[in-house]
Amino acid sequence: MGSRELVLAVLSGLLLVLAFPYFSFSFMVWFALIPFLWLIYESTPSRSFLYGLVVGFVFFGGLTYWLLVLVRFYGFLGFLAWLLPVLLEAVAFALFALGAALMIRGCGSWERLFLLPAWWVSLEFLRSIGSWGFSWGVLGYSQQPNPFVLQMAKFSGVYGISYLIVLVNIVSVELLLAYGEARYPSPPPLAGRRLLFKQVGLVAGILLLILGGGCFGYLTTRVGGEPFKVAIVQPSIPQWEKLGAGKEEEIRGIYSRLTEEAVEFRPHLIVWPETAIPGDFSAEKAYLDDISRLCGKEQCYLLLGSLFEEDGLHNSAFLLPACNGGLERYDKIYPVPFGEYIPLDPLFGWIRGVAGLGEDIVPGEELTIFNIGQGAFGATICFESTNSTLCRRLVERGARMLIVITNDAWFERTAAARQHVEMTALRAVENGVYVVQAANSGISAIIDPRGCIFGETNLFERRILTGEVAFAEDLTFYARFGDVFSYICLILAAGGFLICTPARKIFKSLP
Repeated sequence: MGSRELVLAVLSGLLLVLAFPYFSFSFMVWFALIPFLWLIYESTPSRSFLYGLVVGFVFFGGLTYWLLVLVRFYGFLGFLAWLLPVLLEAVAFALFALGAALMIRGCGSWERLFLLPAWWVSLEFLRSIGSWGFSWGVLGYSQQPNPFVLQMAKFSGVYGISYLIVLVNIVSVELLLAYGEARYPSPPPLAGRRLLFKQVGLVAGILLLILGGGCFGYLTTRVGGEPFKVAIVQPSIPQWEKLGAGKEEEIRGIYSRLTEEAVEFRPHLIVWPETAIPGDFSAEKAYLDDISRLCGKEQCYLLLGSLFEEDGLHNSAFLLPACNGGLERYDKIYPVPFGEYIPLDPLFGWIRGVAGLGEDIVPGEELTIFNIGQGAFGATICFESTNSTLCRRLVERGARMLIVITNDAWFERTAAARQHVEMTALRAVENGVYVVQAANSGISAIIDPRGCIFGETNLFERRILTGEVAFAEDLTFYARFGDVFSYICLILAAGGFLICTPARKIFKSLP
């Protein structure tokens, strides 16, 4: 790899980093892939794979730099907790580059214009689903500050925004290469400039249509239910204090005082963050009885996070009723690999002892829909809110609002909390619901169905955040039908490899 190629690959990765928080220059993502794509157009598939590794490593390494904070808690294992995910995610970029190089050499200009974004979305979607899913770096999340573009997610999910971003980058690089009369090894010649200008016109028309539709959707989006008050308790307890011994009474006192303050606002619902209770939920009956009586005076519900021991240790959310009623519970379905449990124990079990990790968190098996009289909501815990499929399933089951309880204090004053809340905002747009996020420290926020964050706390700010929300009455296309767009992209990408790559030679040779 020459110095020119290395510079272009690093440049593309850095431009992508700048498009996301900490920097949040979201406009940069619309041209950040041009140097990367230029390299793919110029190079062989094998060299493109290497360029993809470089771009992916720079991007994911810079985007998730906050994982290096774990070095403070776990030493060299904390460094590995940053390095290994970065390398794995970089492979996704390398696979895109390899597949794109093959398509470029077998596709016509119109075909690659639409198949390459489909291949990109396919990889984003596949790496984001399941218990090991990691959706950081999905390009669509960069557009949270742009509400008109954001409304596209009502139909396609966040991946439709990614498709549009890649489409703009591809038509841009094709135009630049044709205009500069560039040459690259062995693919068919680039489309004539007249054809390229037709493509530019088409993409510009798509952008205007989406922006116009997004503007209309932004101005007309409403939630039809009766508004009610919520109060979010952000205690702002540093992680080393939560982990330290002898702090339990102090933590209980903080929550008691803040809840007394929250009750004065007469909310219908109070929300505490993830693992708010110091220790196991079952051992805190006397304390929670006092809190329940406090909330019961104003007939307000309380949602709180706690560890809970029952057939294994669970990371759970509990709803304490406003009056006499049954206790409801949700157990986290997707614990964080290597953070809350050690996967493949025979292979990686040694990490538990070296890092001083406690008992593994047992994943929950059922979705829980909490009812608070006026309507129902679903709860997710920590980074589960970045899982679009899980959140949509909650809405499909009857939730008309989503609540996220989290503890982002692990990552101190880095961009992790801002990235998290902006990703969570996409769940509001996709499903057309309000989202309430309560953080120990991080960013507690109230997000409306347009994806706008209209109330939020600062990092390590101890306060009560109050606001009005409402339960949704109408579901979006995405909430009703799910990842239809992503599955279409998977089909298009698979078809592209069959008809536009060297694989077609095999099929042509068959009798």
